[in-house]
Parts: sequence; structure tokens; C-alpha cells
Amino acid sequence: MKLYKEKKAQKSFLFLRGIEGSTSTFQSVACLGWFIATSSQVGQPVTLTNDRGKTYNTNFYFSSLQPELGVADSGTENL
Repeated sequence: MKLYKEKKAQKSFLFLRGIEGSTSTFQSVACLGWFIATSSQVGQPVTLTNDRGKTYNTNFYFSSLQPELGVADSGTENL
């Protein structure tokens, strides 16, 4: 499935998020058994693979970038 070589735009994909320990996987709803994958080599495109755990990375870590919530100073004094 080399979609990035297609000249015609493809339909949007939906993915099922799977949780495996502390990582997440994303399996295509339209093509079960195919997963979002990245290469360990810099500059390679994101792709889909049905060959998990061999050539491509299919498990992803997520972390929160949301700052801690606190009370902001409104700039007004108590009356």
C-alpha cells in the first residue's frame, strides 16, 4: 500500500486506537490488519504496513504537553 505514490487523492482513513502496555497503535478501519507506521531512518514518509514489528515502528508513545492548571493572576485586588 504505497498511497503516497498515488496521483489521485485518497479517501480519508479512520483508525482504531489500540493500547499495548504504555504504547498506542493505529489500525486502519478500511483495511484491517494495516497499521500506521514510521521508519527508524530520518526523512522517510509515514506509511501503512501489515508487517508489524519487523521493518517499521507501529507502536507510539504519547505524552501530555498541557501545562499544569493553576489560578492565573487577574490583576485585580480584593476590595
